[in-house]
Amino acid sequence: MKHMAKRFMDSKHRVILAFLCVLMAFSLLSCWNIREANATANSDNVFTVVSSTTTGATFQPCQRKLFYAQNRYWLFYSNGTTMVYKTSTDGETWASHIAINVSYSGTYFSVKHNGTHIYYARANYYRIGTTNADGTISWTAPEQEYSTVSTTVPDVELDSLGYPWVICQNSSGNRLCVTKSSSRNGTWVTASGFPIQLPVTGIHDAALIRLASQKMYLIFGGVTTSDLYGKLWNGASFETTVTIQEDITYASLHSAVAIGDAIHLVYHRNNIACYRKYETGAWGSETNLGSATTEPVMATDNSAQLYVFWTYSSILHYRILEGEIWHEDYTLATVSDIALGSTSVPYNITDGKVSIAWTGASPQPLYFVKSCRYSFNGVFDESTGLLKTASERTVNVSAYFANYPDETFVVNGTYLYNCSTIPLYFHYDLGVNDREYWLVPNEHGGTFYIFNDTLTSYTVAFLDLAGLLCTHPYVEAKRYVNGTLFVVEKRKVDLEQKTIFNLIQGIHYTIVIGGEDVSYTFGDFLTSDTTSVTLTLRGVQFPKETLLTYKYVRIYATRGFANPLGNITITYQDTLGQTNSVVIYFNYKNGTNAYNATETADSFVHSWNSALNDTDYALVCTIDHERYGTYSWKQYFPRSFFEAPWGLDFLGILPFDTSILIPAFLILCAFACFSVLNAFIGAFAGTVTAIVLAYMGWIPIPAATLTVALIFCVLVAIIYAKRRVET
Repeated sequence: MKHMAKRFMDSKHRVILAFLCVLMAFSLLSCWNIREANATANSDNVFTVVSSTTTGATFQPCQRKLFYAQNRYWLFYSNGTTMVYKTSTDGETWASHIAINVSYSGTYFSVKHNGTHIYYARANYYRIGTTNADGTISWTAPEQEYSTVSTTVPDVELDSLGYPWVICQNSSGNRLCVTKSSSRNGTWVTASGFPIQLPVTGIHDAALIRLASQKMYLIFGGVTTSDLYGKLWNGASFETTVTIQEDITYASLHSAVAIGDAIHLVYHRNNIACYRKYETGAWGSETNLGSATTEPVMATDNSAQLYVFWTYSSILHYRILEGEIWHEDYTLATVSDIALGSTSVPYNITDGKVSIAWTGASPQPLYFVKSCRYSFNGVFDESTGLLKTASERTVNVSAYFANYPDETFVVNGTYLYNCSTIPLYFHYDLGVNDREYWLVPNEHGGTFYIFNDTLTSYTVAFLDLAGLLCTHPYVEAKRYVNGTLFVVEKRKVDLEQKTIFNLIQGIHYTIVIGGEDVSYTFGDFLTSDTTSVTLTLRGVQFPKETLLTYKYVRIYATRGFANPLGNITITYQDTLGQTNSVVIYFNYKNGTNAYNATETADSFVHSWNSALNDTDYALVCTIDHERYGTYSWKQYFPRSFFEAPWGLDFLGILPFDTSILIPAFLILCAFACFSVLNAFIGAFAGTVTAIVLAYMGWIPIPAATLTVALIFCVLVAIIYAKRRVET
């Protein structure tokens, strides 16, 4: 033992062995996922976009200047001389402005977006274009003159067939003029019977509201009477003007949206935000929404919910109308500088991204606010997909934040939860085994479904040989319920790259790792009576020439071991929908084919359920794709020694996986014992031991690290042998 200790502690030997030990130790440390609080936005969610030279940069509320498309916020405004726009992917950092044309105030133009195309009316001109993902606009044609006389305060809208309409004021007499184009391709061809000069004078800003069956509705305010008026186009002609509301505070400051033939209108009267609804040809009674200092503005979304925003006592409020039920008043932000008549919201709120923009009173900065909105539905029976009875479906949901107090609310059917910053996660109190949903740092909104059943708690440990969890620590458990794929639980892995899922025993789930920008489908996970499970994440091999297809074509495979036969499951997804075929081969180590199959679907899950547990298999998939041609994807599956047969969990929670302690000790023993012969044999023996244990899946040392260590051993041995010969 003295001799061995002496040789082991020799300085030359220490350098060589220490280098190899440190190299492998750092490779382990690099994959440990240290839990950190998610970065959240500042509690002040008001962001300055730019400074303008006019308080009318975003006038008027009956016009639109803001929308969300192509994963960007688009804000149009006047910088005092020109109509310009800016875009932002997060609402906080905005790109440089892009100029459109002359406009001294936001009053002189109106912007709309239908999901694909943008169309605007500026002064007496009209234009249509396509919004692009990079924040640019591809214009269909140059600006088209829709009126030969000077006009002001235009509003543009498409009818139910997609033909553009513009309503404006004649700048010489404050008379309303309505015109329509018979072309939908970007050129303006005035339709027969247009323009129409309406027999009303002394009017304030007007808005066009699209209804069904080519009907349109005009809403405008009076100057001398301060009344609000409406006028219906029935598909052939305008009907008699009706008075919607008398004696409102600001007749020009109104905002409206339509759902089908129902019009929803908000306005400001006697320091109150007021609401009215038009249906079956008549206006309903007035509803008071709350005290207001500034004008209310309105938006809708794809689920036919309505959003109303207004300011009172430096608080930016908003309320949601769902069906006939008004939700509670919600504080969106604290504001101290807002110009009357400058607030603008999108007509349609997309993906839960609530946003509003306005101009400051003095000086004239443009402000932008975004909010987080989450919709909860449930509780559903996970086995049947049916909503539980009213007495069974009540669940407490808690929102946990990094820097704010926790909030708890009750879900019984549906619930809309709003907050100014993104929570860390939501906790569903289901009684015995609770579920959670962790949010990625940019998940500002979403619709969540809460499922419950007889649940079993599974501890899922990840042997992350591919290093995925270091950058993408969020893991989803998904399941098809009545033909639809739902996320039943979403967690973040802990220090030991473990997480807990509460799932139904004996059910296939799909495990997805990643976030909003990138995801890795692990494949099918069949729950059993074994509640501690290890999933091995191995590197995915793509040929170099096809790396660019990874965004659109994904393929993953996992191996499961069972008695008497195991299974290997392949998950394939082609988001382009251009796959001709995928030919699957499972080969033995010697190249002999064990199993083959062919899939022709664009997305599929294929399982081979006859894999021998004590046999190595090489998977080769030949993909025939219309865009990318033919290429092969390969993955190797070792036999059943896929995890360490021991663990030291009784030591408690440690900042690393305790199951790697014994393999690490074996590697050190190999280094020490064989160094008795000489340092180079000890280094080689320790490295080979590490390679064997890593191959068996007992210790997560990346292949690159082992390769470097082995090359180092060989090079040092060659140099040492050469020097011995020379001496």
